[in-house]
Amino acid sequence: MLEVDVARNVKTVKPPVIGLDIGTSSVKLVELQSVDDGLKLKIFDYVPLDPGVIVDGKIINAENVAVPINLMVVRHNLHGRKAVISVGGLSVIHKLINLPEMSQADLNALMDAEAEIYIPFDIADVYVDSVIIGSDTSGHMKVLLTAAKRELVDKYLNVVIAAGLDPIYIDSDMYAMFNVFATTSEYSTDDKVILLDIGDSMMRVVAVKNGVIEFMREIPLGGALLTEEIARERGISWLKAEQIKLETSSFPDALDLQKVYNRVVGSLVEEINRAVDFYTAVTVDGGPSKVFAFGGGAKTPTLREKLAEKLGIPVELGQPLQSIRIDTSWAKSLEERQADLAVVIGLAMRQE
Repeated sequence: MLEVDVARNVKTVKPPVIGLDIGTSSVKLVELQSVDDGLKLKIFDYVPLDPGVIVDGKIINAENVAVPINLMVVRHNLHGRKAVISVGGLSVIHKLINLPEMSQADLNALMDAEAEIYIPFDIADVYVDSVIIGSDTSGHMKVLLTAAKRELVDKYLNVVIAAGLDPIYIDSDMYAMFNVFATTSEYSTDDKVILLDIGDSMMRVVAVKNGVIEFMREIPLGGALLTEEIARERGISWLKAEQIKLETSSFPDALDLQKVYNRVVGSLVEEINRAVDFYTAVTVDGGPSKVFAFGGGAKTPTLREKLAEKLGIPVELGQPLQSIRIDTSWAKSLEERQADLAVVIGLAMRQE
């Protein structure tokens, strides 16, 4: 049975469920396997999507999303398997709120009655989920409230079902990223850290302290901005510009591309800095000590270096596979794209 569960705390998966990350430019599929010393990557697959089939997290062309997913389902004989997916974008709202302490059951009942106070959508048009993520000594607790538009969620569900899978949970992109970090990273629980996902059309900033989410923000910019600017600068098609971007693994030699990279990286860094500055301003005990950057955009030449300089703290490329066993035959190809896999690994860790 489907559970629209876009905020709940997650424990390490008891496989097998299929993690399916439906992004703007690609679909990624992962299955993890329990082994004696933890988790092993059993299946990984990836299919690019045509430009424009998903825009701002919304599926525009359902068939052109379902067909690539079905290719992977057929290739790995996964028809009918249970899958965990996620949603994000402007049709998904996250709110961190403080309430008097109560049980999860009482919280669910309260949100059924009062969720519309916190959500800028008509309550009849959204799926709502809430979870207790922390408490203090004053009798209050921190709650993560998430709402996703029904139209958005239902379209994702229909696409996944049409592709041959059985979607049983829907998470949020940001919480999936948090889950993979919290369950696989070796980090000091005393540190405040920023999890940063730079996708094709969206950047996600999640601040974590002592293993608890303190702040979340989505920024509607991403790696596609670089593609658009290359296309505009050179007067070429989007596809040709995307190819140039993907082939540019270091700062470009061409002067026109240097100008584009400096302009776009500067814009992305400034937006991320605004989000981190806001978080630092509203928290009581100082800013973050480190940033872990995920997503394809995190590999953009000079971005991490310029962001570290702007924030004054280290910015490291995230490693969502660091505690997962990988066959040596896959190691090199996955190492190159590891930062892109945070969301799909977090989904595959979902406990049934």
